[in-house]
Amino acid sequence: MYVIPALTTLRRPFGAAAREGIRLLVHAIEEPETDLPLASEPPVELVVRASTAPPPTRKAPERGRRTASR
Repeated sequence: MYVIPALTTLRRPFGAAAREGIRLLVHAIEEPETDLPLASEPPVELVVRASTAPPPTRKAPERGRRTASR
């Protein structure tokens, strides 16, 4: 299903994450008495789509004047 506007997401390399999980599983099976090595985090990529816009610009309040908050 598609969404309008297209959503900005993170692209994760699932293949690399799966390989890392298998590596840790094999290590745990082959060497059950040792601690697991640290898992490496595969890099992620920001995929900017139509749901992302620049922040709105707003004027700074003038000095000496208060803005109504109620």
